[in-house]
Amino acid sequence: MLTDLEIYRRVDAMIPVEVDRDDAEHELLHCEYEDAIADLLTEAFLSGKLPQNAIDFVSSEYKHGTVAITLEYIAAQMKQSAA
Repeated sequence: MLTDLEIYRRVDAMIPVEVDRDDAEHELLHCEYEDAIADLLTEAFLSGKLPQNAIDFVSSEYKHGTVAITLEYIAAQMKQSAA
């Protein structure tokens, strides 16, 4: 089982470098790893650079909590955009 920090690092590697990471890195400094993952996903989504493989990976790791709620928000926004 991966730690939240390991998951963050894997997701970070999947997301293009031009995506803003300031909020996520702030959360990392305070050992708030789930919040960091959620922030990173949100920034990538809002910038239009969230790859599906990152969504799939994180979805397989989190079923509850902040990250799962963030994924639900992203899915709802994607569905709304497609309509």
